[in-house]
Amino acid sequence: MTKSTRFAVMAGASSLLLAAATASAADVEMGKAKLSFYGELDVYAGSLENPGSEESVLKLDSGGLNTSYAGASGSMPLTDSLTAVAALEMFLRPSEGDNGRFSGDAFFARAAYVGLAGDFGQVTFGRNTAPYYLPNVFFNSFGGGFAFSPTILHTFSGGLFGPIAGDTGWSNSISYSTPVFGGLKGNVVYAFGEQAGESGDGKAGFNLFYNTGGFAMTLAGYQVDAGALAATTGGSPGSLGNLSGLGDFEDQMALMLGASYDFGAAKLFGQYQMMETSLSGGDADIDTITTGLRVPTPSGAVKLAVALSDFGGDMDDERTTASLGYDHYFGSNFDLYSVAMHDEIDSLDSGMTVAVGARFRW
Repeated sequence: MTKSTRFAVMAGASSLLLAAATASAADVEMGKAKLSFYGELDVYAGSLENPGSEESVLKLDSGGLNTSYAGASGSMPLTDSLTAVAALEMFLRPSEGDNGRFSGDAFFARAAYVGLAGDFGQVTFGRNTAPYYLPNVFFNSFGGGFAFSPTILHTFSGGLFGPIAGDTGWSNSISYSTPVFGGLKGNVVYAFGEQAGESGDGKAGFNLFYNTGGFAMTLAGYQVDAGALAATTGGSPGSLGNLSGLGDFEDQMALMLGASYDFGAAKLFGQYQMMETSLSGGDADIDTITTGLRVPTPSGAVKLAVALSDFGGDMDDERTTASLGYDHYFGSNFDLYSVAMHDEIDSLDSGMTVAVGARFRW
């Protein structure tokens, strides 16, 4: 993308978000249409050391507990039972003053869709949230951050044995969400591979959520074919990190079962995940168990999480990651946090990270 083209895209997106914000900081009705503007900025600083690194690095970065983003969504009633919906959401790096989670990331990588909602549920077309992501976010005590959440590091963070084939969002996809039936809600997503001669190669996934009282459960799964990667992830099989040593990617499937229970004085989390990846030079079978605890305090919460991944098949390794943190809230829009994380991979030297950060939401 040329500088002039990128500037035009950024200017257009900024105008859209500014228009929504100018109309109202909350929700505004324009005739029958309603627009919302929202987002979150997360910045942290500390001493970071990845497994295998010879020395720690002092740095200031974005996205400690959650990836920074800004978004605008709209809805418009079409009939008494049918509503048009749309959203554009972009990731941000406030530490660098740039868009995206990394250089070259899609501009609206978080979400970009249009669809319909009604008594039947909701169907959207475009770039939708991957069905495997939110179950991992909701059922671990550190949420969706890519810096300190053991669950996310063991699943989505490619390059250090975080081996998922894909992204947190699927492009060229159709997503259908059911209404809530007695505490049960489901979601199905299909992403077209759009590769000539490989029209059957796509990405398909689902998730189920059940919530009653203090107890909640989730079940999620997906199947990814090789022909779907380039069109639907914005990346390549290289994003599989250490698994790329086994040759070219062929396919991958995963299932995850999660549960949580809120005792009032504390909330307990647990997950089990199995992932099978086929490559031209061998297979990798990965079993991951995570557990977590969130203990509320008068002004915040103490968080603890541990993840253990066992690599089998044609890989033989283990990874254990443990995070301990404290989140201090100043109302519902701003918080300060501190985290210590120990990350160990058997075939590499372990790493130790300590950091402090701040988040602002609107």
